[in-house]
Amino acid sequence: MYNGDGYKFDKRELKLSTNAFLLPVNPDETITFYVSIESDGDLVSLPISIVSDDYLISMTNENNLFIGLFYGFLMLIVVINLFYFINLKDKVYFYYILYVIVLGIYAAARDGLTFQFLWKNAPYWNNIAVSIFSSLTMVFILKVIQYTLNTKLNFPKLHKIITYFTLVILALLVPLFMPKYYAFYINFGNILASVAIVLGIYTIIVSIRKRLFFAKYFLLALAFLIVGTLMVVLKNNGLPGIFQFEFWFKLFVTAEIIILSYGLTVLFNNLLQESKQQAIDRLEQINYMKEQVNMELEIKVIERTKELDKQNKELEILFNEVVQQNIQINEQTEELKTINNQLIDRNNEINQQKEEIRAQKEEIEKHRDLLFEQKQKVTQSIEYAKKIQKAVFPGRSILNEFFSDFFIYFKSRDIVSGDFYWFKKNENKLFFAIADCTGHGVPGAFISMLGIALMNELSFGFLNFSPAEVLTKLREMIIGVLHQTNEKFERSDGIDMALCFFDREKSVLSYSGANIPAFVCTTDNNETVFKILKPNKIPVGVYPIRKNFTNENIQLQKNDVIYVCSDGYQDQFGGEHNEKFMSKRLKQLFIDCHKDTMINQYNILDINLKKWMNADTENNSKPQIDDILILGLKV
Repeated sequence: MYNGDGYKFDKRELKLSTNAFLLPVNPDETITFYVSIESDGDLVSLPISIVSDDYLISMTNENNLFIGLFYGFLMLIVVINLFYFINLKDKVYFYYILYVIVLGIYAAARDGLTFQFLWKNAPYWNNIAVSIFSSLTMVFILKVIQYTLNTKLNFPKLHKIITYFTLVILALLVPLFMPKYYAFYINFGNILASVAIVLGIYTIIVSIRKRLFFAKYFLLALAFLIVGTLMVVLKNNGLPGIFQFEFWFKLFVTAEIIILSYGLTVLFNNLLQESKQQAIDRLEQINYMKEQVNMELEIKVIERTKELDKQNKELEILFNEVVQQNIQINEQTEELKTINNQLIDRNNEINQQKEEIRAQKEEIEKHRDLLFEQKQKVTQSIEYAKKIQKAVFPGRSILNEFFSDFFIYFKSRDIVSGDFYWFKKNENKLFFAIADCTGHGVPGAFISMLGIALMNELSFGFLNFSPAEVLTKLREMIIGVLHQTNEKFERSDGIDMALCFFDREKSVLSYSGANIPAFVCTTDNNETVFKILKPNKIPVGVYPIRKNFTNENIQLQKNDVIYVCSDGYQDQFGGEHNEKFMSKRLKQLFIDCHKDTMINQYNILDINLKKWMNADTENNSKPQIDDILILGLKV
C-alpha cells in the first residue's frame, strides 16, 4: 500500500485529506505491519494511530465542522474588508484581503484540502504550495504594517528595509520548482519567518513610542500570530501532537484576524469621521468666504453711495455757480464789447505768439515722448528683474517633505522686493529663513539677491554650524562684500533675518534671529500656548555694537504651528484712526486662527489686511508702505 503527498490524490485508497489506509484485520488475528516513511519537507510525527472506521468517520466529521467554521470566518473577513476597500480605495484593506486569502490557502494546504479539491494531479506543486503561501503571508502582513502605520512618512529608513525584505522573499520563491532547492527552503523559511517577526515587532514598538494609531492592535495580534507560528515550527521540527497543534494554530490565527479586523473597522470609522469633518470644514470655509464676499460688496456699495452723494452736492454747487456766472456774463457783455476792440488790436500780436508757442509745444512733446520711452524701458527692466528675483527663490515643494501644511504670504510694495524667503534641505534637516533687507524696491532687491547668493554659498557647511554661527558668518560676508567700515556718515545697509534649523527625526527647532522673532502656537491640555522666540537686537551687517548672535531650541509636537514674518504687516497704516497694525494685533491673529487649515489662514491674513487698509472710507485705501512676508508651517 502506498500513500502520501508524493502520489496523485486519486491513487489514495481512502479519498480523505489526511493519509489513511484500510487495514485487513480480522478478530483474534495478529498481523505485523511495516511502515516506511520518507519526507523532503515537514517531519512526520509519530506514533501513527490505528483506529476503527467509526472513530475515523467521527473524528473526520468533527474536524470538518471546525475547519468549515474557520474558513467561513476567513471568507466573512474578506467580504467585509472588500467593502471597506471599495469605499475607501485604501491599499491597507487591499493588502489585508490578500493576507487573509493566502493565509486561508496556506491553512488549507496544511489540512490537505487544496490537494483534495484544487490540484489533485499535481503532487509536487502541492508540496511547494505550503512554502509559497506561508512566505506570501509574511509579505502581505508586512505590507499591511507598512501602509497602516505609514512607515514611508514616519520611518523612511525602516520602510525601505521592509520593502527590500519583501522583495527578497518573493525572489527566493522563484527557484522553489527545483527539488533540491525546495529541501533547502523548508529550513530557510523558518529563518525568514523569524526575521519577518523581528521586523514587525520592531516597527510596532517604534510606532507605539510615537503614539501612532493602530500600533496597539498590531502588537496584540502579532502576539497571537507568534504563538500560532511557534506551534507550526514545533510541529515541523518533529514534536508530537499533530492535531492539537493544527487546532491551536487555527485558534490563534482566528484571534489575530479578529483583532486586526476590529482595528481596521475602527480605522474605517475614523477615516469616515475624518471625511465627514473635512466636508463640514469645507462647507464652513465656503460659507465664510461667502460672508467675506458679501461684506466686501456691502463696503463697496456704501463707498459708491457716498461717492454719488458727494458728486450730487458738487453738481448743485456747480449749478449755483453757473447761475451766478450767467448774471455776471450779462453784466460783463458791455465790457466785453469794449475789450473786443482791444482784443482785435492784440489779435495780430497773439497770432505771432501762437506760432512761437506751437514751436515750443512741439519741442515739449518731443521731450515728453523721450521721457515716456525712457520710463517704459526702466519699467521693463525692473519687471525683468522681478522674474530674475523670483527665479532665485527656492521651490516651495521642499516644505511638503517636512511639514503637513504651510503657507507663504508674500506681497511686495513695488515690482521687486527687499523681503525674501530661503530654505534648503539636507537629509532629515530643513534650513529655512525669512529676511527683510534695508529699503524696498530696486535697492532692497539688490540686497535680497546678495543675501540669497550668500546663503546658498554658506549652505554647504550648515551641518557643522548652529543658526547663530551661520548669522555671524553671513554678517562678516555682507560687511566684506559691501566694504562697510562703520564710519559715521556711511550707509548701514544690512539684513534683518530669522534663521531656523528643523530636525524632522527629533522634531526639534533651532532658531537664531537678527531683529526678527519667531512664534510657535501649540496646544497643552486643550489650551493654546503662544511661544515667542526672541531675536538679538542687531542686524546682519555693520552696527556700532558688535554682539554675538544666540541660539534657542524648542521641542515641537504634532500640529504645532510656526510663524516667521517681516515687519511689513505689523507696520502697515490703516484702521479708523490711521495707525499701525502693531505686533500685538498680529500675535492675537495667529492665536485665533492657528487651528485652521493653512489656506484658511492665508485668506484670513489677506482679508484682514485689506479691511485694515480700507477701514477709513473717507480717505480711501491706505497705500502699502513696506514689503510684507509671512511664513506659516504646521508640524
